[in-house]
Amino acid sequence: MEVTIGHFAKLVNTTIRTLRYYDKIELLKPTNRNDKGQKVYTRKEWELYQKISIFKQLGLSLEEIKTHLSKDTLKTKELLDLQEQMIKQKMEELNESLQTIQRMKELYGKNSISDIELEEFTFIMLDVFRREKKQIHALEQHFQHDPSILAEIESLKDPKLNLERDKATIELLSITRKLLVHNETVNNPELLKAINNLVTPTTRTLFNLLQDETFLESHQHDFNSYIPEDLGIYLYEGLKAYFTSRSSQEER
Repeated sequence: MEVTIGHFAKLVNTTIRTLRYYDKIELLKPTNRNDKGQKVYTRKEWELYQKISIFKQLGLSLEEIKTHLSKDTLKTKELLDLQEQMIKQKMEELNESLQTIQRMKELYGKNSISDIELEEFTFIMLDVFRREKKQIHALEQHFQHDPSILAEIESLKDPKLNLERDKATIELLSITRKLLVHNETVNNPELLKAINNLVTPTTRTLFNLLQDETFLESHQHDFNSYIPEDLGIYLYEGLKAYFTSRSSQEER
C-alpha cells in the first residue's frame, strides 16, 4: 500500500491537517515518496497510526505517545497498568466534582434567602467544598492523638450533616453581608445566633488552631479560602466576639 496524504486521511478517518501536524512533530513521519516526490503512506504508517489512536483512547498525550513509541520505555502491560491508575484517579476527581455540584444545587430553593442572593455566595461555597477534603486530612493529622476531636472531624464527612452545615453557613454569610452593609457591630445578636448554629463542642479548638501561624504556614493553600476581604474580616471578628461572650458566660 502506498497512498498520498489525502487518501490516507480518508482511510484512517482523520484530517490532512492532523497528519501534517503528526509529521511536523515526528510522531508519524512517512519516509517513502512516489515518482512525483510526494510523501506516501504505507502499511507501516497505517499500523503506527492505529497504535497512536489506541494510546490516545487510553488518555496519553501526543508527547507521551511519541516518547513511548520512540523509546519503548514501558512494556504494554506496564503502560496499561499506569493508564488504569490514571483513569481511576480522573474518575475519582470527576466524581468529587459531581458531588460538589450536587451539594451546591441542594442549597437552591431550600434556604430562607433567595436564589438571587445565594448567587453571591456560590463561589465561596464551591471553594469551601473544593478544599474540604484536604482540610479534613490536615486536621486529622494534627489531632491524631485526640479521639474526641477526631470523632467530630469524622462527622464532617457525613453528607446529611453536611447539608445542615451548608445551610447554616449560607445563612451566616447572608446575615454577615447584611450587617456589614448597615455598619452593624459584630456583637449583633443576629450574627452571634447564626454563628451559634454552626458551633460544635470543638469549634473553639479549631478556631484557635486557625490562628496558629505554624499550622497555617504548613497548610496555607488548604485554608486560604476564597472570600471577599471585608466579609472575611467581619466574620473573623464576629467569631472572636462570639467566643469571648461564651467564655464570659462560662466563668459566671
